[in-house]
Amino acid sequence: LAVRRGEILGIAGVSGNGQTELAEVMTGMRPLQSGSVWIEGINLTGRSARQYSEVGEGHIPEDRNGMGLFPTLSLTHNAILREYINPPIRKGMRLDNKSAEQRARELIQRGDVRTPDIHVLASSLSGGNQQKLLVRREIEISTHLLVAVHPTRGLDVGATEDVRCALIEHRD
Repeated sequence: LAVRRGEILGIAGVSGNGQTELAEVMTGMRPLQSGSVWIEGINLTGRSARQYSEVGEGHIPEDRNGMGLFPTLSLTHNAILREYINPPIRKGMRLDNKSAEQRARELIQRGDVRTPDIHVLASSLSGGNQQKLLVRREIEISTHLLVAVHPTRGLDVGATEDVRCALIEHRD
């Protein structure tokens, strides 16, 4: 497969016929049996999922609570989950809480996540608001490629439209 900037490539098929496994290979979560994965001229074959994200790949997994979010952590911690090792969120060996909270506020605002506070647990949000936070977080780190697996599954009409618009805006 070859995907260029500004393109959306969809993979369709009967459930259980390899779409999940393909997404795992494309995000460094499953080792390749053969072939290679290149992003922006960088060969990522055999690299870790962290290394995929370091070159600008985001991943919206099909299971938001099992793989995308930690329901028992605050929105702040879920918002910085993929950036906590980078400055300004990390200062030396410590987490800068003010920077983390600022990042959470930014993602919540950009994603139109309905929440009373950035400190509530992710599990306290509706599925649509959880997904909007996850989508916004992954869009923000995906400068080269965004792998999205069933990004609107289980969402109501309003949240589905919000996610769809966010993906189209990111593509553009």
